[in-house]
Amino acid sequence: MFLDAEKTKLSDRDIALLLNKKGYSLARRTISKYRLKLNIPSSRKR
Repeated sequence: MFLDAEKTKLSDRDIALLLNKKGYSLARRTISKYRLKLNIPSSRKR
């Protein structure tokens, strides 16, 4: 899943839920932390 290729802009919460369904146990704040480190704007700004 590449964020650049998103058709709908997913929030950090939505990304965390999708990853949890696939077996990756990550919290929303973890997604947010790494999104900020990778200079990816929030879903509102994408």
